Amino acid sequence: MLFLAGTAASVYGLAPPGGDHSGIFPTGADPHGGAPPGAEDPAGLFPGEARANPQAARPAPAAAAVERPAATPHGAEQARALPWFPLFLAAMALTLLAADGWGLMFGFEMMSFASWAMVLARHEDPASRRAALLYFGMAAFAGLCLVPALALLAPPGAAEALNFAQMRTQPHEGWRAGAVLALVLLGAGSKAGLVPLHLWLPLAHPAAPSHVSALMSGAMTKVAVYVLIRVLFDLAGPVQPLWWAVPLLAMGAASALLGALRATQEADLKSVLAASTIENIGLIAIGLGLALAARAADLPPLAALALGAALLHTLNHSVFK
Repeated sequence: MLFLAGTAASVYGLAPPGGDHSGIFPTGADPHGGAPPGAEDPAGLFPGEARANPQAARPAPAAAAVERPAATPHGAEQARALPWFPLFLAAMALTLLAADGWGLMFGFEMMSFASWAMVLARHEDPASRRAALLYFGMAAFAGLCLVPALALLAPPGAAEALNFAQMRTQPHEGWRAGAVLALVLLGAGSKAGLVPLHLWLPLAHPAAPSHVSALMSGAMTKVAVYVLIRVLFDLAGPVQPLWWAVPLLAMGAASALLGALRATQEADLKSVLAASTIENIGLIAIGLGLALAARAADLPPLAALALGAALLHTLNHSVFK
């Protein structure tokens, strides 16, 4: 229909003002007045018909929505989220590129703040406000756990104690290693959506705009997985006891099972995808737990295989989302 309208408009514009001497228009047709006498023009393609039929002169609703995106509820929601989107992307990149605790925490907190602002984009909806409040509380809890974890990893008295290279030089054993494990699981695990720290995820993801929800599920939770890997496999030292794998295996199995079960009970598509994220994060955590167990048992090939499987599924879930 758009092609026919464009053709008619082109032919109409080519017609000479004094009439049609080329035979393009049929006899009795007025190129500036509308369709030929007796001819039907249900689509209102001719100007004369547009004057006779005001409905034909009105723009299509889809075209109006494209021209004025903020005039629709979703357009207003996206306009509120737009200023925070570049900050969200930059914060995730900074977290991944950081070489010390300062940069990692700054990027992690900016990622949380920007995503919280976009979850709140539909602030006139009470459900969205409740989801944003819960998400803000969980994000603050994650930061409060990660800060002391990095502090425990830092060697005392070092000039650049929070530099990752300095953290690797100090062995971490005993209660300090156990505290680091607990704090990182609470901090990064809550951001990743591991059970039982997943409560914010099924509420915040449906409340956010669709493109933000996709990145929160596909990228932000994977940044939290990166923090887990960076601390447990790198900064905490090469040798850790076998029991370090138990919490990750337990939380991963619970997440995979409960996420799959919840996905079958949800009716909203975004809620289904949020439950799917919990399930897949659980599968990734199981792989990380197996890698920790194999490394503690001095089985490097199995540790590499389990860690590679976890990383491959991380990439797979990110691309899928």
